[in-house]
Amino acid sequence: MKLYPSAKHAIACLKKSGARAYIASEGIPVKQWDKLIRLGVSEVFDGAFISRKKDAAFFRRALKKVGVAPGDAVMVGDKLEKDVKPALEAGMNAVMIGKKVSSGKSCGKNLFFARSIGEIPGIVKNINL
Repeated sequence: MKLYPSAKHAIACLKKSGARAYIASEGIPVKQWDKLIRLGVSEVFDGAFISRKKDAAFFRRALKKVGVAPGDAVMVGDKLEKDVKPALEAGMNAVMIGKKVSSGKSCGKNLFFARSIGEIPGIVKNINL
């Protein structure tokens, strides 16, 4: 688990616009919580969902727990197989972060791209939720 530069600022911008922010992480819960605390982001998020495997069912359970329909949620991640694909399979919108992608571009109805975490608030604002 790593913290992108300007991640806290991007999350603060999203929350200021009325969005809720949760972290979805894969791993052993105790170890992942320890990492969140050490990174200083445990207080930034509204909650966290941790599982040994992120799959579509994991995202559906998390969304049900917070009372959000899949089409009204956006998953932001940097791993296609572990983050983006399971979220899309669950019916969510997804933003893939990476230096080799074209910012703001959409690839299909629910997949968007960002070069940096700082672009996320603008992209989320333009998704019809």
